[in-house]
Parts: sequence; structure tokens; C-alpha cells
Amino acid sequence: MLSIDEFGRLFENLQHSAWRLLTLDRYDVTDSERVDFENWQRTGRASERAGEPWLRMIGDYARRGVPFARTHVFPGSDRLTPYCEFVLESYEANDAAGEAVSIAGRAAHPELGQLETDFWLLDERVVVIEYDDDRHYTGAYLATGRQAEQLRTQRELATRWAVPLARYKAERRRRQPA
Repeated sequence: MLSIDEFGRLFENLQHSAWRLLTLDRYDVTDSERVDFENWQRTGRASERAGEPWLRMIGDYARRGVPFARTHVFPGSDRLTPYCEFVLESYEANDAAGEAVSIAGRAAHPELGQLETDFWLLDERVVVIEYDDDRHYTGAYLATGRQAEQLRTQRELATRWAVPLARYKAERRRRQPA
């Protein structure tokens, strides 16, 4: 397992790209996220996130031509978990910072059901992110060999069926009853 510091250092000096696959419909929120989540539950709006270190890093890489992207695989129905509803709003800040956020729906594309592992592709490195049954982060490790290749293939599957965040939200609004 990578220590938190080792994991964080993998985001330093990226040369080519960073891409993340998220496969869960809910994640345990950190203490700082909990405040944002609770605010969203009360107001229906995501908290202002401009200036966060993570968003500044995404913007810095974008200006250097190193793309950041993520695909979140949702259950696929129009009835999302509260967490998925929250991140749909929260991802707006990531998108504005320069991260290409896309959403893929399992209901519309059952083959996405095989995507069960969260991971980052950081240049050529594949970093698996692990969670327990309660969706708490438990650690990360570098995948190698066959596992790394399988996860790279999963990226192709996820991105094949994913749509950009703005399009996903617009299509979802059109399907919502008035």
C-alpha cells in the first residue's frame, strides 16, 4: 500500500495525463466534504470551491497542456443517490478548473457493470483505490502487469459510454417531469 504522502507525490510532475474512474454510487465523505454535502442537502447548491488546492493543481496542469479527466459510472437511472446528485453539482468546479468530467450510466449500458475498481491513470502508472463496504477509503497501490493492462482496458470501456458532464446534466433535465 502507498502511504498518503506517497500517493500524493504521484500527482507531482505529471507529463502526459491524469484520468480517474469512479465506480461507486456513494463514497464516505471526508470531514471537509461533509460540510459541503450537508450544505448541499439544505440548499441544493454546491459550495463555492474556487481556489481549493486540488482545483488549482488541475488548472496548473491544464495550462501546461497536461489533461485531467474523470469518468464516474452512475447506476444509470434518473433516480440517483443523494451522493451522486451532490457530485453532479460539485463536479462543476472541477470542470471549470480544466478537468474533463464525464458520466456513464450502467442502466443504459449494462456492460459497465463489470467496472468495479476505482483507479487513477497517472501518466503510465495505474493506481488502484480501495474502499471498504462502508465506502471509506482504505488505501491505494500501484497496479502492475496483467491487472494494470485490464484497468487500462476498463478506461476504454468507461469512456466509450461516457458523456461530458454538461451534456449528461442537460439530458437528465430533459427527462425530468416538469
